[in-house]
Amino acid sequence: MQKTLIIIVVLLSGLTSSVSAGKYAAEFLTTGVGGRALGMGGAFVAIADDASATYWNPAGLTQLDRAELMLMHAEQFSGLLQTDVFNFVYPGKKYVIGLNYIRIGVDNIPYTSRRDLAGRPVIDKHVSDYEEAAFFSLGALLGQRLSLGVNFKAIRQSVGENSSLGFGFDVGLLYKWKAWSLGVNLQDITGTYIFWDTGHRDTRSPGVQIGAGYKKSLDFLRSSICLSLQQNIRFEGQNIGSQISFGEAANGDFAGGIEYTLLERLSLRIGSTGSNLALGAGVTIKMLRFDYAYMSHDLGNAHRVAAAFRF
Repeated sequence: MQKTLIIIVVLLSGLTSSVSAGKYAAEFLTTGVGGRALGMGGAFVAIADDASATYWNPAGLTQLDRAELMLMHAEQFSGLLQTDVFNFVYPGKKYVIGLNYIRIGVDNIPYTSRRDLAGRPVIDKHVSDYEEAAFFSLGALLGQRLSLGVNFKAIRQSVGENSSLGFGFDVGLLYKWKAWSLGVNLQDITGTYIFWDTGHRDTRSPGVQIGAGYKKSLDFLRSSICLSLQQNIRFEGQNIGSQISFGEAANGDFAGGIEYTLLERLSLRIGSTGSNLALGAGVTIKMLRFDYAYMSHDLGNAHRVAAAFRF
């Protein structure tokens, strides 16, 4: 358990070395949001039709004709890592506005700087490691089939007594034709710079998500099917655990997901990102939707629950 805790803190902090500064800065932003999207393996850039579009593809905000509030809670690595997410979307006359808040944290981390006479570590205090991000999103139609969206995001991290602040931008596009859709999300397009109070600076490298989706209503019991494929690429050369690698230039993973909805109420989902399997289910009751998502991971499986209210 303690070994797992150490691994999580190292991955989150981004302060461990110059290598992590270039390849793992604000890594918590890759965990994803939304029980429905994560149940489909995170292959959602070409779907993005609920409040989680603020994260996956801000261009997808134009698909919402009513306001939607979404909340998500997740526990990972045997409950050590807690994640909470808030999404809100409000359609206006010309633009759709979205807000997204993510908090990921590890609490009660033992801190020691000395040993006792027997050579055992002495715990001086307990500290917390938490990461926060706030997205302000704007989506607009460029025609009957093409939508554009942008994200302005602020990032704050805290490790013990040290903290950081950073800002970045995303740009998304969504093209729809009959039952098909194509989506692109250009993340951190200018590089996201994160400044620590120690004088250290992290840089989150740009990335791109490209995907295709297919949504079709079926005659059988008012059912429907949604298919999605996606390629994720980051220009940081993070080769460990990646499916594809272009040396130190870029790395990436493939994602795919399927959703089957019966009676316009009950949804079953399956998907994957890289080698991680995802499963999910959801139920819709009038204006409410409840979702559950499970994803396998080498360090411990993740469970996510979400609720969405559209009004």
